[in-house]
Amino acid sequence: MKIQNLVYLSLFALCWFYPITSDAFELSSVTVGANPWAIGLNPDTNTIYVTNNGNDTVSVVDGSTNMVSANVTVGPYPSGLAVNPVTNMVYAARFPSSAVSVIDGSTNTVTTTVSVGKFPSGVAVNPVTNTIYVTNSISNTVSVIDGA
Repeated sequence: MKIQNLVYLSLFALCWFYPITSDAFELSSVTVGANPWAIGLNPDTNTIYVTNNGNDTVSVVDGSTNMVSANVTVGPYPSGLAVNPVTNMVYAARFPSSAVSVIDGSTNTVTTTVSVGKFPSGVAVNPVTNTIYVTNSISNTVSVIDGA
């Protein structure tokens, strides 16, 4: 199932993120963890992932019901997030830890943690090459992770 005609918005000060239907501009809210930061989605599984900077988790949201199906503890201050829809792996940067937590989207468990540069914030995935790119704001570098 594909997610269609939706826009997702997170509000850091509130513990919500908002799925907005783009054709009717109807706003609803989904309660997630403290200080939601980044949103990623897997259109193939209709699953939305939200990093919660205030309680060290990633919320897993079922896109068909807009209900939280799991909260995955990843470690201190998750920030940026990206999803590889081909492998169903989720990558959550954790800025003070200089690490990226790798979550298996099939089991919603952390499978490994990868060390990267200082204060990782942005994460992007190339699903064709299974390569993950992480921007590190303090070290002014980009870490490249082989997802294989």
